[in-house]
Amino acid sequence: VRCVQETVMVGFRKGKTWSPVMEKLMIQLVDLGMEQKKYLLIAEAINSFKGISQVSNASSLELVINYFFSKVEKFFTDIYSQTQEGLLEQVGQEETGENLLLSALNVKQTNAKEALKNAWTILWDTMRQLLDILSKNKKLEGLYQQYSDRAFDMCKKYNSKQEFKRVTECIRSHLQTIIRLQGNPKVSALPMYINLGDAESNDVQLKIRFQQLTISNEFEQWQESFKTIEDINILMAKRRGTKAVKPSGLSQYFQNLATIFRKCEYYLYHTYCLYQHFQIYRRYSKANLEEINKKASQLVLAILCTPPISIENELNSESKQRISSLMSSSGIVLTREEMVNNIRYNNILETASPKIAELFYLIEDNFDIFSFTTRTEQILKEIAADDNLKQYTKLFEQALVYKVLFSISNIYKTVRIDHFRSLIGFLSYKQCEEIILESVVAQYLKIRIDHQNQIIVFEDDQQSVEKITQNLTEFAEALSEVVEMIEEQDLSLIHI
Repeated sequence: VRCVQETVMVGFRKGKTWSPVMEKLMIQLVDLGMEQKKYLLIAEAINSFKGISQVSNASSLELVINYFFSKVEKFFTDIYSQTQEGLLEQVGQEETGENLLLSALNVKQTNAKEALKNAWTILWDTMRQLLDILSKNKKLEGLYQQYSDRAFDMCKKYNSKQEFKRVTECIRSHLQTIIRLQGNPKVSALPMYINLGDAESNDVQLKIRFQQLTISNEFEQWQESFKTIEDINILMAKRRGTKAVKPSGLSQYFQNLATIFRKCEYYLYHTYCLYQHFQIYRRYSKANLEEINKKASQLVLAILCTPPISIENELNSESKQRISSLMSSSGIVLTREEMVNNIRYNNILETASPKIAELFYLIEDNFDIFSFTTRTEQILKEIAADDNLKQYTKLFEQALVYKVLFSISNIYKTVRIDHFRSLIGFLSYKQCEEIILESVVAQYLKIRIDHQNQIIVFEDDQQSVEKITQNLTEFAEALSEVVEMIEEQDLSLIHI
């Protein structure tokens, strides 16, 4: 095995070109190496063979790599098929004293576990070595994507979150290396140079990251998902001229980013990403009206669920800028009020389902704290039964409590706790107390709960005075309009 390996390495150092004999030597090397368990030597020989064949005959390198990995995969599956179900999950786990004692009592299972662990390690070491070999050559981009997808599929098949993290770290290091070499005159002149400004190369890297993002979301590895989103953002920024990212890619990007922000409880950012996703999807997608209706309904409900107190405001300026750059090249993110206005004037409400449109009008246009409960509860029950929208049920209830508290503060100085409970029948009073506490801490409202007298007190401050003044002004303006309408009607009667 070593003799064949040295032959290939000498050929590489002397600048020999590819030949069919060299390919046959590599196939024989793989067979001999697998028999003698010289996996590292095989990988080193393939790396040398890459130097000989990558320019003149890349398909030959692909054949050798596929042959080697098929052998390694068969070696693993043969052992895996003979082991007890669930044994693979124990591989890589830290051995406790209890497990060591059980292993000593069951020698057969211990031997099977060691054999499986060894095969599992060989499988993944080989996969990472092959990815390293394929990562820096433009002519091998298709094969690199193929093996990246294969690695992700294996992680999903065997439910291996640990190996998934290792693979993503490996792939991320490849991207960092490629980025570091961008614009290097010594490297850019080589035929295997990967230019991320080239649409074809960029698309390959993006497809790998989108697949990676899908699996990390399924595994609920949100930190890994966020890192992947940052990689995607870097790749999209590398596009040049008119070679923009396809709308389907942008739509998928914002949809995944919205999912990540919802899990992080960044609800304003979540809503903004849904808004961006919907705008692209409605304009460029060939989806039917029903699918667009679902997405419009989700967007409108997400806006209604966005609370006035947002943890995004607690981020420092550096973190805000970093996150905002993922959503907008200008770093500007729309506020909730701006998105509400866009919903009204961009024909989105008409696209959403009637129940969601009605809920929007109830909360944003005709909110009445004394009459909203009955109809709102009916709509909430329908939302809870909708698989596409039920994730927002609890969020909407909490956002509604903020709305009720704000409305009550404009009307009353004090309100009895029993009366407040009757207004918020759909949420427990304990949860309402938590929201009141958050409102006070965030200085959204000045509220005090007097448990002795069983009342909620809304403290006076300059802001409250301004609210009262604003309410009186609005009332005066509305009354003036009514008087004008009456006078116009009287004049028309006199004219008749």
